Amino acid sequence: MSKNILMLLCLCILSSCQSCSTEDVDVLAGDASVSVVVDGTPVTVHETLVSKWPTNKLWDGVQRDLSETETAYFTSFDYKEGQNIRIDVPGGEKGKKCVVRPREFGIEAEIGRKGDIELKNIPGPCQFVVEVDGYHNALHVFVNPAEPYSEVDRNSPGVIYYGPGKHSVPDGINLKSGQTLFIDEGAVLYSYVTASNVSDIKILGKGILDCSKFAREDCYPINISNSKDIVINGIVINDPTHWTALISNCRNVVFDNVKLIGCWRYNADGFDICNTSDVKIHNCFLRCFDDNIVIKGLSPFYRDGYNIIENIDVRNCVLWNDWGQALEIGAETVADEIRNVTYDSCYIMHFTFNAMDIQNTDKAYVHDIHYTNIYVEDPIYLNASLGGELMSPDGFGGLINIIVTPSMWSTVDIRGRVSDITYENIYYTGSKGTRINFSGYAEDADIKDLHISNCYINGKRIDKDYNYIKNKYVSNINIK
Repeated sequence: MSKNILMLLCLCILSSCQSCSTEDVDVLAGDASVSVVVDGTPVTVHETLVSKWPTNKLWDGVQRDLSETETAYFTSFDYKEGQNIRIDVPGGEKGKKCVVRPREFGIEAEIGRKGDIELKNIPGPCQFVVEVDGYHNALHVFVNPAEPYSEVDRNSPGVIYYGPGKHSVPDGINLKSGQTLFIDEGAVLYSYVTASNVSDIKILGKGILDCSKFAREDCYPINISNSKDIVINGIVINDPTHWTALISNCRNVVFDNVKLIGCWRYNADGFDICNTSDVKIHNCFLRCFDDNIVIKGLSPFYRDGYNIIENIDVRNCVLWNDWGQALEIGAETVADEIRNVTYDSCYIMHFTFNAMDIQNTDKAYVHDIHYTNIYVEDPIYLNASLGGELMSPDGFGGLINIIVTPSMWSTVDIRGRVSDITYENIYYTGSKGTRINFSGYAEDADIKDLHISNCYINGKRIDKDYNYIKNKYVSNINIK
């Protein structure tokens, strides 16, 4: 078995672990040393913690040491055409390098004589990151649609409303059918949200849902099961305990303009879509210390009505991956089929192992998966370690990976298949070399019918002579 496959098996283990912890850290702070002024008016900048280096270990019940984290900043405000945005960042004087990602947005940063940074050409409501002299201690900027949520009656008995200020609900908020949780602009809600066997629920607003006061075993920030017609819109989620949003056995789920930040703890996944169908994830920002957007089939959720995972649309999302995979199917794939999944117009600013990844470690037939207009920038690999052992940078920065294999997290004996996967308009512009890898498992657990078109690696279009990696259980790769 190759070194890459062994590493991927380690990743499966780390991504799947959900054991308990005893950590309780309040990381959200105001009065940040970075300031942002929009059209002459200062806006609030929050400090939080993020991962400093890709250092991980198998879960042993002890939360990650704070020495492996660093301060990051985030701010949010409404978009207005032609608005002037000025940023003061320590160390931002002339001669320093300022990069705004995703680069594809075309946002210009001009450093003034006093070190202030003026941003130009904001394309509209979007999320982006300002990096001064490297990616550490970055400023995350969330430019919201000018959405007043006027349809929400804050005084309605069906609305749970939190206005500007800090609020603590340590026992969590359990939503019932027809209810709306509204976290208004300027509100920081220290709590978590659960819902089960409900329909027509909403989590809305421009405020912050903060889980920094909770230990790993206490909660998921959002945990919704056996439900339908769910909308999560506008909020910022800070410092998840582990997985940020566990959505299981659900239908008709929409994430729109949700921002995820402050992920420094072990297994701090973004959105875990488990045995759930008919999902839209649009216009979201996720910086995670583990997989960003994950589609899984898990044995506890494999049941009639949820044995097929289908119709998932991920669109116009901005991702920063500090460990794991950015766009992930698996590693657990306990489903009969995973099909009709679309990733379109996604921007991966930083990532570690693989940008686009399918790990089929159980029985699912994974097929009809479409990646279109995917922009991938710089991988992170310096000081990477697993269990205290330094890792080779060779295992980092993969563009495309598909693997069929058993792992210690496989819960069925049958291996699945993968076919009809399309990659179109893929652009990699990283400073490190990348790779494309396909590895099947057996004749009846193979990979076939892969279609790659208009794929560029640092400006060079790949063709049929590209040196991708594959084994004998892979067939019919079409590159044009």
